[in-house]
Amino acid sequence: MFSLFSCSSKPAGDFKSYEFRKFGTRAFPEENYRLYRSESGEFLIEVETGLDVFKTFPAPAALSEKIDSIVTQYKLWRLKEHYKPPFKVLDGYSWTVRIGYEEGSIYSGGFNAWPRNKMRDGIKEINALLGEAVAE
Repeated sequence: MFSLFSCSSKPAGDFKSYEFRKFGTRAFPEENYRLYRSESGEFLIEVETGLDVFKTFPAPAALSEKIDSIVTQYKLWRLKEHYKPPFKVLDGYSWTVRIGYEEGSIYSGGFNAWPRNKMRDGIKEINALLGEAVAE
């Protein structure tokens, strides 16, 4: 069963997927990564390169293990479900992240607000790995 809120501990089972979207006032997301296991069992990275234009790349062999390690290092299961600023903001950015495991998911998002630096650094580190993988 998948939970759509923060967890008190890391979900059980093997890492299955990662999705991140950051979007603002532009027509398409500034960042949109999706790492998932294909029907053949290999991990693929899908990137949105324009409005509803997606490119798919094979993921490096150890990428899923690296992401799982980052989730553990930064304790990303402690992410709150939603982050928002303490005051009204009419423009800016929204973001969402979902990290899937066999027995649950970590889900978080925000509107003009992010988690504390350590957890935000974990998300940035995962996104940098995905960006490097598709740039090669």
